[in-house]
Amino acid sequence: FTLSVVRVLLVESQGTLLAFPTDTIAEMLLMQSEQVLNLGNNRVLNWDGYMVPLISLPQWLHYTQPPAAVVAETLPVINEPAILLVNQGNDLVGILVDRYWGEQEVTLRPLEGTVPLPPGFI
Repeated sequence: FTLSVVRVLLVESQGTLLAFPTDTIAEMLLMQSEQVLNLGNNRVLNWDGYMVPLISLPQWLHYTQPPAAVVAETLPVINEPAILLVNQGNDLVGILVDRYWGEQEVTLRPLEGTVPLPPGFI
């Protein structure tokens, strides 16, 4: 087996814990409503004069059943909405999250064959 160790940010959206590799995150900001603008049907973040498209995870993650609530032994590091600025090629995209739980290292190993979607995903 080939194993990789990756450092990730743990965030929460809709009660689901998600991990984002830290090398894809340019910055994390607390949600400031005055920085979020509506342009047509899209929301953007005015970040130092740059208009960064915002993604709301509930629009992208569709569950057929409610996700299990996050059960943790500790409190979140940031217990309020935040925005992850994610590198997408030469551009940035903002991802809205509900809470930030911290960083940790995870070990990845390749799987053989197809892996079915977890229960609750469409």
